[in-house]
Amino acid sequence: MAEYVLETKGLGISFGGLHAAQDVNIRIKKNQIYGLIGPNGSGKTTLLHLLMGLYNPSEGEIKVDGMTY
Repeated sequence: MAEYVLETKGLGISFGGLHAAQDVNIRIKKNQIYGLIGPNGSGKTTLLHLLMGLYNPSEGEIKVDGMTY
């Protein structure tokens, strides 16, 4: 089993010329609690949509239990 249950490297998405998320790097270990905070318009929901597969990233990769998606 991988060390991290969720890992992103250089994750990003652009809508036209707008960079909604850029160079997002996350490492989440099993049995840990994390929070995602930021002001309105900072890309929190966009990041969640990327992680759920609703959006395809423009750059970077997402790994879940060591498997790249």
